[in-house]
Amino acid sequence: VAKGIQKQTETKQIEPIDPAIKRVRVSVRARSEAPMLSDGCQWRKYGQKLAKGNPCPRAYYRCSMANGCTVRKQVQRCAEDASVLITTY
Repeated sequence: VAKGIQKQTETKQIEPIDPAIKRVRVSVRARSEAPMLSDGCQWRKYGQKLAKGNPCPRAYYRCSMANGCTVRKQVQRCAEDASVLITTY
């Protein structure tokens, strides 16, 4: 931090999600040879497993853009066409 400039940080409390509200999932299919598509966010991988009926592993990511962000995504190759990448948020 430059002299005379103060760094300011804020911490916001996140309200708990109402259990009556369903979480919406959005699935995106794209033809790509890359292991993951760039969507403008920062992601941290926290797991991987084999899914039933698909030889390609499914990778699990958490958003690391903001403190307390609850967004997650799953990335997996399509079982029928390995050139298709399925990303579910």
